Amino acid sequence: MTKDLSLKDFMPSSLNIGEDAIFKSGKPLSDGKYRVDKDKVVEILKEALPYIQKFASKICVVKFGGAAMTINKVKEEFAKDIALMRQVGIHVIVVHGGGPQIDRALKEVNIEKKFINGLRVTDKDSINIVAKVLSDEINQELSEMINSFGGITININKDSEKILLTEKISSQIDLGYVGQIKNVDTNFLINALQSNYIPVIAPLGFNKNNEIFNINADDVACSIAASISAEKLILMTDQEGVLNDNGELLTNLDVAEVKKLIKKEIISGGMLPKVNACIKALDDGVKKTHIIDGRVEHAVLLELFTNTGIGTLVKK
Repeated sequence: MTKDLSLKDFMPSSLNIGEDAIFKSGKPLSDGKYRVDKDKVVEILKEALPYIQKFASKICVVKFGGAAMTINKVKEEFAKDIALMRQVGIHVIVVHGGGPQIDRALKEVNIEKKFINGLRVTDKDSINIVAKVLSDEINQELSEMINSFGGITININKDSEKILLTEKISSQIDLGYVGQIKNVDTNFLINALQSNYIPVIAPLGFNKNNEIFNINADDVACSIAASISAEKLILMTDQEGVLNDNGELLTNLDVAEVKKLIKKEIISGGMLPKVNACIKALDDGVKKTHIIDGRVEHAVLLELFTNTGIGTLVKK
């Protein structure tokens, strides 16, 4: 069943323009409800309108992952954001991760998690669990949430053999069933978008022998965005964005500045593969990339439709 949404559902409480600032103006009415502060609502809509017009009919790839995926309220707000984006004419592709849920499932069967260079070692016993969690739990739940707010999703997961052609990552240490994308079926994705579907994609791919592989979700989002020349690639993470050496958010960076920060080791750790994914996407034709804090309610809308945004814009 589709839920009825109001403007209030999309007001971000984290920016103090939520219920208290907009919907509780003056004394409550006799029925306990509050008057709407119309001026503030109009200002928000006026600020968003140029961006809605600019991005209409454009393609945006959003990677949803990290701690945000374990917070029900944030997941629900994310689903609303995606449904709204499609309603205002933006073509959206969602790629999701699933690290915390996979860790939990592996722990339940006494399989120890192991990472090498940020990639999950995935042996034969693990890959079936990984695929099941990503497909039957996360992919399904996220799709149902988006659909409940008026979106129409199409699931791409362990039952979708032809979409992401994958080959095993070659490395000095055997990572098991960990792959990298060799080819994306862009015709399928574009046809889905033109039919008003929202593809929701699990980071799984198949090789020519029909073996399934686990793929880093940032890399999946990057490859898909590049393959269809997306207007934007948005990576959601557990940090505000890219920070300087004083821990302050850097809101606007070009590739040259990013490379300097990497050289100075100001960008390091888990942020490094994300900025590298952004650089690769830009080199491959994506117009702009963003790294934003997925823990903030309505993070995607705030980044797309406000003048200041909330994360780091990385551009050429």
